[in-house]
Amino acid sequence: MIQLNAKVNILRITSTTSAMGETETENVLHTNLPCRINWKRGSEKIFFAKNSYFRDGKLFCRVVDITGKDRVQYKSKVYQIVDVNNVDESDRLLVLDIRIIE
Repeated sequence: MIQLNAKVNILRITSTTSAMGETETENVLHTNLPCRINWKRGSEKIFFAKNSYFRDGKLFCRVVDITGKDRVQYKSKVYQIVDVNNVDESDRLLVLDIRIIE
């Protein structure tokens, strides 16, 4: 069993278009979601099925409604979700590859 030693917020981004332009609104989807984060030293480049992306860490949590368009807030920083993986399709563990938004 994975030890969940951190808590994150999952933010769902909604875009609205008005006469002034497009604006993004962050809504908290999950608050204080228990997880475990394995940080990488620097950014790590991943190649998978002819796609490549960078990640700064790997986040493990229980299966909840999270998509690649959501964002992770940990402490005061916000991270982009670059990949969501339901391990073994068993609906017990989600693995998220995350990258810091600067």
